[in-house]
Amino acid sequence: MATRLAPLLNDRRGIALPVAIFALVMIGTLVGGVFFTARLEMKGGESSLSAMRASEAAQGGLMVGVPNTLTWGASLTDGQSTTIARTQIGTSGSYYTITITRLNRYMYLVRSLGQYEGRSGFVSAERTMAQLVKRYIPEVNVKSAATIVGVPSVGSGSVTVDGNDHTPPGWTNCDPPGAAEPAIRTNSGTTDLHAKANIVPSVSTGDTTVTNMSSILDTLFFQLASQANVILNPNHNSILSADPVPNGTGTCTTSNTLNWGDPTRNTPAHACEGYFPIVYLNVTKNSGALGDVRIHATGQGVLLINGNMELNAGSVYNGLILVRGQAGKANGKATITGGIVSQNADLEADGADFSGTLTINYSRCAVKTALENLAVTAPTQYRGFMQF
Repeated sequence: MATRLAPLLNDRRGIALPVAIFALVMIGTLVGGVFFTARLEMKGGESSLSAMRASEAAQGGLMVGVPNTLTWGASLTDGQSTTIARTQIGTSGSYYTITITRLNRYMYLVRSLGQYEGRSGFVSAERTMAQLVKRYIPEVNVKSAATIVGVPSVGSGSVTVDGNDHTPPGWTNCDPPGAAEPAIRTNSGTTDLHAKANIVPSVSTGDTTVTNMSSILDTLFFQLASQANVILNPNHNSILSADPVPNGTGTCTTSNTLNWGDPTRNTPAHACEGYFPIVYLNVTKNSGALGDVRIHATGQGVLLINGNMELNAGSVYNGLILVRGQAGKANGKATITGGIVSQNADLEADGADFSGTLTINYSRCAVKTALENLAVTAPTQYRGFMQF
């Protein structure tokens, strides 16, 4: 019996080693799976964070691009695009690149490519956002050299009010002149026009288009005043002298409140011919009544006068003038090219205290250019935003 059991006692094979190896494999697999899953979650988190940062960069680009659409897209024609240089947001790894496309006169497409660069310096995420932007232009329906709410009075001096469409001297961006309009439009059924006054071609009395001008001289007037580039509060009976002011480098000194642009295109390097400011003159007496201001000015754009205006010798103004008081006489030669809207008007140039020549020439181009330079942009309200 001892001999027969010997082989069995000497056979020591078992399952411990396979079990141990299997356990090591399973543990390794579990550890590897946990590590792989954790790495996937980490990379997914990094990707989500990068994508979020790229989206925020793209959104930041839109916030910068929308209000600057007209500035950066000023020279574009329909269908043309311009791309603004890639910009870093602070010291982060986020960047945006803005592209502006002009669709038509009133619509633009602003696209913003947001990118995020990780520590390696490579772009890890990109997002593009786009916004349809509408151009809003103030609507002032000026179709005469002088639009008067009230009875217009034109005296016996050298006064010319011309409703023919003029191109301002030296201006090269105007369309061909259009049809002539009445020299004066008034909602009054009567006028006080001296026989020597030169009114070309006609006067439109009882004009229903002038009725709405009273709202323009109220609501719109103060809306534009709130956006004015220049706000001055001259004293009653004060005199203002304004002239184009280019600085030594040939650029326009827009910070000077007596620089109202260059309508004559005569200053060195033509620095201020693209400057069309809104100038708001708030002229009041101590009693709070409208005050008088005498203007000796060379300027262009939109001139808002909350008071009574008198033009002095040498004044040249191209654009739109809104006067809530009385548009008065001229001392010496003065020329307005564009249009003037006044609550009342006494255009007598040969009075007891004032003499000289006053010329008011209607110009679609001058009015249109002044208003278009006031245009603002705003996102469209219906399906104006996209992300891809």
